[in-house]
Amino acid sequence: MTYGVKIMYTYSIEDKKNYFEESIIKLEAVSFGDALDKAEAYANDREYEYINSNNQIVRITKIDVLDCFLIYDNDDEVTEVYSSFCTNKTTLNDDDYYDAVVDISSVDELYPLRHK
Repeated sequence: MTYGVKIMYTYSIEDKKNYFEESIIKLEAVSFGDALDKAEAYANDREYEYINSNNQIVRITKIDVLDCFLIYDNDDEVTEVYSSFCTNKTTLNDDDYYDAVVDISSVDELYPLRHK
């Protein structure tokens, strides 16, 4: 069976600035437990350090395996493979919360993550 697993990582540049990555991987597994085990192993293998183009150490660390879901294979032209609901449990108003949740880094902001 085909599963999708959502993983959260942090990228730290010399412990000064953090970037967060939500990654959804697709994998074959015999059960949810098997999928989670495979995703955990995959995520742990992605934890490493490298030197960026500014000669700074970038450290990638797994935060958590967040979600696991079965991907249904069908013949439809469009297939939803992931959906998630959340509520605003912060002190931000809903518009500011939405902006914070969907704020994607720009190309210039991501420059320090480039390998040397």
